[in-house]
Amino acid sequence: MSPDLVPLLQRLKGWRLSAVATVGVVVTVELIVSAMGLLLKGSVPLDYLLTGAVAAVLVAPPALVVVGYLLEKLAEQQRVSLTRDISSLESRLMTALQAARMGSWELDFVDGSLRYDPSLLVTLGIPREPPPITLQSWLATVHPDDQAGFVAAYQEAARVGGAPFSVEYRVGLQAGGWGWIHSRGMVVERDTDGRPLRGGGISVNISERKQNEAEFDQYRHQLEDLVQKRTADLREVHRKLLDTQFAMNSVGIGIRWSDFETKRLIDVNSFAAEMLGYSVEEMLQLRVGDIYPKQAMDETEQAVAMIRKKGWFKIETQNRAKNGALIPVEVTLYYIPADDGLPARMISFVRDISQRKKAEAALIAAKEAAEAANVAKSAFLANMSHEIRTPLNAITGMAHIIRRAGLPPEQMARLERIDAAGHHLLEIVNAVLELSKIEAGKFATVESPVSPAGIARNVVSMLQERATAKSLRLYADAEELPFPLLGDATRLQQALLNYVANAVKFTDHGVVIVRVLTAEETDGDVVLRFEVEDTGIGIDPEAAGRLFSAFEQADNSTTRKYGGTGLGLAITRKLAELMGGTAGMNSTPGMGSIFWFTVRLKKGGPGASVHLASPVEPAEAVLGREYGGRRILLVEDEPINREVATALLESAGLAVDIAVDGREAVQKVTLGIYDLILMDIQMPGMDGLEATRQIRAMPGLADVPIIAVTANIFAEDKANCLAAGMNDFLAKPSPPGLLFSAVLKALKRRDETRPD
Repeated sequence: MSPDLVPLLQRLKGWRLSAVATVGVVVTVELIVSAMGLLLKGSVPLDYLLTGAVAAVLVAPPALVVVGYLLEKLAEQQRVSLTRDISSLESRLMTALQAARMGSWELDFVDGSLRYDPSLLVTLGIPREPPPITLQSWLATVHPDDQAGFVAAYQEAARVGGAPFSVEYRVGLQAGGWGWIHSRGMVVERDTDGRPLRGGGISVNISERKQNEAEFDQYRHQLEDLVQKRTADLREVHRKLLDTQFAMNSVGIGIRWSDFETKRLIDVNSFAAEMLGYSVEEMLQLRVGDIYPKQAMDETEQAVAMIRKKGWFKIETQNRAKNGALIPVEVTLYYIPADDGLPARMISFVRDISQRKKAEAALIAAKEAAEAANVAKSAFLANMSHEIRTPLNAITGMAHIIRRAGLPPEQMARLERIDAAGHHLLEIVNAVLELSKIEAGKFATVESPVSPAGIARNVVSMLQERATAKSLRLYADAEELPFPLLGDATRLQQALLNYVANAVKFTDHGVVIVRVLTAEETDGDVVLRFEVEDTGIGIDPEAAGRLFSAFEQADNSTTRKYGGTGLGLAITRKLAELMGGTAGMNSTPGMGSIFWFTVRLKKGGPGASVHLASPVEPAEAVLGREYGGRRILLVEDEPINREVATALLESAGLAVDIAVDGREAVQKVTLGIYDLILMDIQMPGMDGLEATRQIRAMPGLADVPIIAVTANIFAEDKANCLAAGMNDFLAKPSPPGLLFSAVLKALKRRDETRPD
């Protein structure tokens, strides 16, 4: 019983209570006093004690007066005692935190205020009463290389369901330099919507640990260099290496000493034994041949001569574990010659590379899968291209033939729309194939004399008709440079054409200007900037960033109104990058845009001038006048394509014979004489390549020109055609003028090379 109850009980004697009641009061008070003690010690939960107290009061109502007195007295005593204890604990906690170089922190997510325990700031040399800290001001002290990791960890912790905050980073010290901190914590309070309100955690000053790690890493790197040196004091070397065995165990490197002649193991560190599932004692009963499988042992023996010559050798091989499993290892062997009574020895540094081998195997598998996917993609694109180009050839070719026959104005307008749709689809197919070739790395530029101003004027002339139809003023502002240049004229024109075509498409009134400017010049090359300025619809800044991605336009309404795939800008940027430049744009919605790209071109020598061809007579007219009646064998399996090609060739005065596949073509060539063969490639039965090879093998037919006319338009397709013995390559569909030009060139060349 508490001593404080004695005078109280004496006063209770004056009360007229029965002995039973008196005992009940005493017991009740005793229970309450004991309960208060337990509560203060934290031994029993508060809800249990309250239940007991209520029961006691109900049993002995007269004890209420006593309870009030005791509670007041005990509360005062415990307050004083707790104040002393808390003060003592705070002092001891501060001392412990400073000794452990750590401190707590608390973050208010709402106002960004950050409260840091002074004990940590002291270890970093920061004043005990710094200015108010916020998350932003604290982040400003973080090393620039660590800020991204700090922010990422913070954002992850703030996310609902995110991982706890844990990051190691450097902060600037008041005395200069950087100190390392490891901060850990979590969100401890969120609002009803899950937004973080308050977080907290602990930070540890790990500068000393980081310094120790750096020193240890430096020691590791120096160790191999040290043991590579052949030193006279072999005993000292041996002692030092044994002293480092603990370090090697820590970093996962096994060390094995063996007698060079007997191949018996002399000493191993514990990691070398554990790696193979042995104890050190068991390992010392083995020979080197017990560890290496036969093939690996043979490889090791072959390395002995190399080891004797330069003192060391590194090999990737296998070791046999105690359970028989083969473990891939990297072994660095050092030869220690006999000296001072010690036999010649071999020291092996062994590293388990199982994980690396698994990663390499996974990488190889991923590479093979990617290559297989790329092959599948290429095959798909090739098939898609062929299947689309074949009917397109019929559509555009038939439109050309019908147009030449003449139609009433209304029907002619409808025919023009059909032809325009066909050419638009062809542009899309070409753009997709072009982009896929660039991304697959199968795209190369060709260097030849080039005139940037001439390219600008040529692009303007190609699109002048479209601009005139929209009442737009389209012109080039470009002057010839005072020195010749070398570059890929075709790719330059393609890149610029994409820009100008877009400008004409998206400009409803006003002007489109094409400029060529010199951005940079050195003795050996020049950087040119091509600009296309328009007064069109302009582009919102938010949409501008994604315009140069494939299949992207400013918004869906643009696609619905103006059409297009969003491939042109992506192709222009990639072409510019292939030519040593880049691409970009500046735009204001409703005011127009300036699209630009740069390229780096070499300066050419005196003979690098560009020769511009003079206007020539259309090839169709020349064919009709000078080559009328020449016999052409057309090999084509598609009836509509045969009809289109026959009509075009006969319109030029040529005599056309037909073969529907490669086998029939070989038969006809055997029986007749032809001045030219137009050969499709992909046909049922015998294809065009095999037919060409058989024709070339026939006597007297080596000089008959054979032109591939095919919807297979990849570079490898062209290479296969030329390798089979064809003279030229024509993609389907092609403009009729291109067909006539190819036929004219082939007939001219044959006449020039044919013996008189």
